[in-house]
Amino acid sequence: MKSSKYKFERISCIDSWEIPEDCKMKILVGGLDKQNNEVYYLINFSAHAIDKCTIDTEEYRNEYAAYLESKMEIRDLPYGSTSCQGLMGAFVQPHEGMQLKDGTIAVAMHNCDYIRLLDFEQNKVSHYPPIEHYHPIVYSATNSLSSDKNTLYFAEWNMDERIARYKGADKKIDLRLKSINYKLDENTEKDIAVVQGIEGLHEVKCSPNDQYLILTEFSLQSISKSIGSSVTDEWMNDKNWTKYEEDGLAKTMLQSVNIETKKTEVIKPYGDTPGHVEFGLSNTEKIYLSCHSMSKAAGRIFLHGQGIMETYERRKNKLVKTGMYTTPEFIRITSHKVFSYKGINYMTVTVYPNRFYVFHDEDFTLYKDIKLYDCNPLDLTRMHLTTLDEKTPLWIETSNNGRYIVLISNRYVYLYDMETEEMKVFDGYNEDKTFIGTAHITNMDDFI
Repeated sequence: MKSSKYKFERISCIDSWEIPEDCKMKILVGGLDKQNNEVYYLINFSAHAIDKCTIDTEEYRNEYAAYLESKMEIRDLPYGSTSCQGLMGAFVQPHEGMQLKDGTIAVAMHNCDYIRLLDFEQNKVSHYPPIEHYHPIVYSATNSLSSDKNTLYFAEWNMDERIARYKGADKKIDLRLKSINYKLDENTEKDIAVVQGIEGLHEVKCSPNDQYLILTEFSLQSISKSIGSSVTDEWMNDKNWTKYEEDGLAKTMLQSVNIETKKTEVIKPYGDTPGHVEFGLSNTEKIYLSCHSMSKAAGRIFLHGQGIMETYERRKNKLVKTGMYTTPEFIRITSHKVFSYKGINYMTVTVYPNRFYVFHDEDFTLYKDIKLYDCNPLDLTRMHLTTLDEKTPLWIETSNNGRYIVLISNRYVYLYDMETEEMKVFDGYNEDKTFIGTAHITNMDDFI
């Protein structure tokens, strides 16, 4: 049911793209089609090829929705959803993929009881664990590998505990940290530790020295139960939306767990909705934490303020906050990436809706501010409703040699050259215009 109906196909548009000869990378782009089925594009810049995989998940979504209907009233649903079936578009989404040592791509999903497994060489689809029907377990949305790529780290928790929270229970959820051999042999699955949270774990990130797991929750819920019934042109005048904004965002923590001793640190970030972590290259004890200040409701994303990039460093076995970057223009939605070019280390980050920044990794100073296209400036004196049109890039990655930064929207591929400062824009990978991206793009060559 989860993997029984799928299709692979080759997309021809890349034949017309003028890709530089030294631009080598293999980018996975994940999301949904208009029927909420899983869709993946593997854009191979090295081989000038795009392969697409579509997976029909209708039966799974129906079974998942039926389970929620048996446990919850409509008033208890998160994100202002008005039906369990309608919630599936927000729940069953690809989020981030990584390539395992055997070539399989393991995709962490939002709010699902499986890790999606893709084999573009053999045109096969499967999932872990190998359970066909829905069972009330949720897996983390971003996982990671040990430095030798032999071990995959992830988390799981009980959906019934999460449902209880949605229904008003105060008890936090037990979030079980686990490891498994890259072959995903169930017999190698091990328990590491149990931590607690209010909704679930968004990211489980292994440190470069394999000693720690860094955890984020990234809850997209407002504290408020006062959600407008719809988003119209006059939504800002709706008293329910006004109260939604005033009540603010749920507070979630950054956590660090020592894999060997199980010792756990819980840190309250300065910013709201801490989402993703990247480790520095100049100093691998440093982490970049992106705080997005946003929520999800009525099928839309709302920005509650400017984003914050915070830095922490491990000193004497404790994470210490060392800096942060924020400006009124620094508006965060998705990913950031640390990379190296010509012996210099950088960190690049998307800035909604039409820019990206490049920082020096060594001292966290802004190096480049690149505009992709013209658009009206955003007014964040009030909560802002995002508009993800076909031009807006959601994700960012880098080429194998670090020379090229790639950003991808639901239609376009932007390729920026660090050497010449030139930008190329490619069209057509989303050939039927039905794709809606939900996942961070990732360079599969990073895992080789």
